[in-house]
Amino acid sequence: MATKLTKSFIESIPLATSGQVFYRDSELKGFALRVGTTGKVYIAESKVNRKVIRVTIGKHGVYTAEQARLQAREILLTMTKGINPNDVEKEERARGVTLDQALEDFFIARKSLKPATVYDYRRCLNCYLPDWKKRPLLEITKDMVAKRHTLIGQRSKAQANLAMRYLRPVQFCCGSVRKPQRRTHHSGQSSHTSFTNARLVSDRTPPNRYQGARPRLLARRCNEYQK
Repeated sequence: MATKLTKSFIESIPLATSGQVFYRDSELKGFALRVGTTGKVYIAESKVNRKVIRVTIGKHGVYTAEQARLQAREILLTMTKGINPNDVEKEERARGVTLDQALEDFFIARKSLKPATVYDYRRCLNCYLPDWKKRPLLEITKDMVAKRHTLIGQRSKAQANLAMRYLRPVQFCCGSVRKPQRRTHHSGQSSHTSFTNARLVSDRTPPNRYQGARPRLLARRCNEYQK
């Protein structure tokens, strides 16, 4: 049963002994309090594109009930427009992440990568994309990727494909690109629709023949490219 969330009511609520308990506001639909074992947090909740989205506003004590209700009203209004506030926040965070930072985050997320593979990632991106290292990921467009692929491919098509295949997982890990859509052919088998989707924006890790590529080969290809 919904109850108006007030300071006195919220402070009378005990912390949960386990899990989480939700108390919903009777005045503003979608505004609620989430009570856990260590604290009480205001949230806003509604559907965006038929999917329930929950947005954290902040802790009780940092926000008063009225402040949180006003914030919830703004968030809920945004959600009625079909916008997921969590996606907006994620994009804003990603906006300042550079390729260099994203690469380190990728290594943290993919702790199972072998040292040789980590070396290959660093060597390949340092060789073919050195001027992008300090550039925010969201500024690296598909057009830029396509042009760089063409430039590298003038020396070696295999290395051009490899560079893009190393770039894609790093971008995807940090949320700056989405998974490519696949199209099903009449044969029932699915495949990417174009070279751009299949290779420039492939979210798969590099094929086995590239995993742990020999440092000497990468070094030689880099030297050839930089001449």
